[in-house]
Amino acid sequence: MRLSLMFALFILLATACSKEPGVGGNSTITGKVIVQELDPFTGEVSSTYEAQEERVYIIYGDNEIFDDEIRTHYDGRFQFSELFKGSYTVYVYSDCSACPSGSEAILTTIEITENNSEVEISEDIIIKNL
Repeated sequence: MRLSLMFALFILLATACSKEPGVGGNSTITGKVIVQELDPFTGEVSSTYEAQEERVYIIYGDNEIFDDEIRTHYDGRFQFSELFKGSYTVYVYSDCSACPSGSEAILTTIEITENNSEVEISEDIIIKNL
């Protein structure tokens, strides 16, 4: 009886110590959002600039809805901080004339593999304004 109680306590402690993706760690994810303005008549890019005050969302692990949101700075940069190791999906919304809702999510999946690390999304996230 005592051995099974100790084993159960060990399992409980071992699973309680494992950290899922999310807030509470010491890592960050950073990136940049760029806006492409499209000419309404030709559909061609008429201007490009850093997205200011654009909403950026993050999903922790395999959750189905976003877990946090921030806004980009004046230069289009953003940072999610205090994250644990794990898989994350960062996304923004872009205008989409062919989409029933008028917008589409631009998704980027990124992995934090070590504690106390800063992971940069390698390519700028580009959204379109119609």
